[in-house]
Amino acid sequence: MKAGIHILSLIFLVGIMSCGSSDDHRRALIGPAVKVLDLNESLEYIDGLLKKDPSSPELLLKKAEILYELKSFDQSFEVLSQIKKPYKDPRYEILEIQLNFENKRIDEALASAEYLYNTEGVESIKLNEQLAYLYAEKKDYLKAIDHINYCIDKNEGNPKYSYLKGLYYYNFKDTLNAYLYIEKALNNGFEETEGIVLYADLLLASNKPEEAYVWVNDYLLKEPGNEKLRNTLAKVYNTQKEFSKSKEISFDLIRNDYQGHEPWLNLADIYMDTYMYDSAIYYAEKALGINDQVNEIYYVLGKAHRAKEQVYNAYNAYSKVLEYDPGDPYALSEMQKLENYIAYLQRIRREYESRPVVPTLRPKSIDNR
Repeated sequence: MKAGIHILSLIFLVGIMSCGSSDDHRRALIGPAVKVLDLNESLEYIDGLLKKDPSSPELLLKKAEILYELKSFDQSFEVLSQIKKPYKDPRYEILEIQLNFENKRIDEALASAEYLYNTEGVESIKLNEQLAYLYAEKKDYLKAIDHINYCIDKNEGNPKYSYLKGLYYYNFKDTLNAYLYIEKALNNGFEETEGIVLYADLLLASNKPEEAYVWVNDYLLKEPGNEKLRNTLAKVYNTQKEFSKSKEISFDLIRNDYQGHEPWLNLADIYMDTYMYDSAIYYAEKALGINDQVNEIYYVLGKAHRAKEQVYNAYNAYSKVLEYDPGDPYALSEMQKLENYIAYLQRIRREYESRPVVPTLRPKSIDNR
């Protein structure tokens, strides 16, 4: 269900009525015509009930939940803080965890979630989903997958969970499982841009640029202004060596203040592929100025510096990857190659410097015969 739409069922509304509204309201709702409310209408309805019972913890909690769904996180937190303590309800605690996560209080959120799960024994889908987000934030992707498996088991029809499982496998560098679960999510109706982009990336990694082109182009027909899809199309063109088309899209995105490093990285890739190493370095550094935790940017920097025989700069580029991704296999492999090459250069220099100096005999001048 998309974040912008929320359906309140009759059961939920009757439940709220039992928490603090009149019999007239209850009778009005239990009729042949059941009104389906969107998020904003639900919020207005709850506000109306709160005028009669402003301290109702159930109503305040429901309002905070709706505000969270509307992505009004500060307002949601403010309403949640109005509930008098102690108030023991897993929904309250889970929402508090979600808000801490959104406000980047990751350690606090994870400690609360683990306590709720391990000590209190709460096993709701919401809690498991939030634990997956938190473990993924900590780069513990196997634990994240464990909790998403719970969500899939309880709600197999929700394609978002297949997408998340595929995403975590991708981050764990298991591209085969990533491919399978992302494809499953898309086939079951997941149409969020991030899923389409990731699937296209996996097709490109599998050397299937034609399939990636068809996939991205089909979605662009529905959303021609989607900048992330356009950037992905530029990557596809780059893979197909259609550099002029790729550059046209990338420069256009940059001119339109695209919020991300991707067009800069794409240009760096283009110039790397066309042996213009200084330009590749320039655009890679531009990309780093936006996001300095993307492995692929450092890969381009490393390759460009290596091509220019700037081996120490290349080594430093790959070593940056290991600062936040210590197990990256490509960076480790390239660093080992560079270490071997640097050791070879140092050995040659030592051998050269240790050679005995042979005096140079200058020919006698004719005058000294």
